Amino acid sequence: MDARDLPQHSLFISYAHEDAAFVAQLRKFFMPFDRTFGCKVLWDDTQIRTGDAWLAEIERALSKARFAVLLMSVDFMASSFITNNELPRLRARERAGELTILPMLVGPVDLELSGVADLQFVNPPEEPLMQLDAVQQQRLYVKLAKRVKAELLRLVDAANDGGPGPETVAGGAAQGLILESRAVDDKVSPDVSDGDPEPVPGELAEWGALVPPHMAVAEIESQLLRLKQHTRSLGFAVFDCDSYYVQFLYHPALDESSVVVEVLSNVYLEKGRRLGKLQLQHLTGELNFVQATPEENLLKCVPMRDAADIAELARESWAILTELYPSEEGKPLSIDAKCR
Repeated sequence: MDARDLPQHSLFISYAHEDAAFVAQLRKFFMPFDRTFGCKVLWDDTQIRTGDAWLAEIERALSKARFAVLLMSVDFMASSFITNNELPRLRARERAGELTILPMLVGPVDLELSGVADLQFVNPPEEPLMQLDAVQQQRLYVKLAKRVKAELLRLVDAANDGGPGPETVAGGAAQGLILESRAVDDKVSPDVSDGDPEPVPGELAEWGALVPPHMAVAEIESQLLRLKQHTRSLGFAVFDCDSYYVQFLYHPALDESSVVVEVLSNVYLEKGRRLGKLQLQHLTGELNFVQATPEENLLKCVPMRDAADIAELARESWAILTELYPSEEGKPLSIDAKCR
């Protein structure tokens, strides 16, 4: 099974129409999945076309989904269609092990009457989306998207019985990249990478670290070297300080001497935190990043042949995080990496 063979509409969104604005925002964070997995991953009832049998379309989507996100609010709880039709079907499939339910609180509700109080919520009850600012909401959407992406990739890995992950094309341009940004805890934890066992060739290995700024360049260099040494089919590493990141995707089967570098585009950032014209020119000019459209992240394919190349990539990555995004300076560096 390839990443592009996943069932279409693997993710079902259940919501009240009064909360449609939250669905519109959430939908943006799953748009990159369509490229990565080669199909329309997310389904909500806005995809029902005029003339379609709407109830049959909802039933079909309910039966195909691997995941269901419940955007829960007082309007969600008041919807007889949701509580009498969608929710019982979803819970039945969840109890049968066919589907994972991910509840997300839009507004305060009585959890004891929700029908899903036994499930783990994406956000805690005291932090419904309505009470969060735009950036905090986006961090929750990223958290949810990462959870779904990881589970979808596990489905692919399980079907492949240890085969490679998503297809990627390197060499001057990249397609099918996984977009990822993440929030970092306020406290600094010790570097956990030193205690991790060395990856076994052919097996999926994951590791991470949270390090202080003065160690950042050396740690990026160390992690990129580790990625190059142990990746056999596909590996990636994400380095970030808060809401910005630099990501490396390494596919030695296609090109063992190069790596694809990705940085976050303005479309995923709040207006007050977006890159200015000069900063974008620096990325696309001096640093040679390419952006196909304003909706795409910025990419480039660069050499990663030896220790000198890796050292230069480490210095450049830290400069991007701290010079292009000054608000990141002084924050701990978070590292997430995996390879096979």
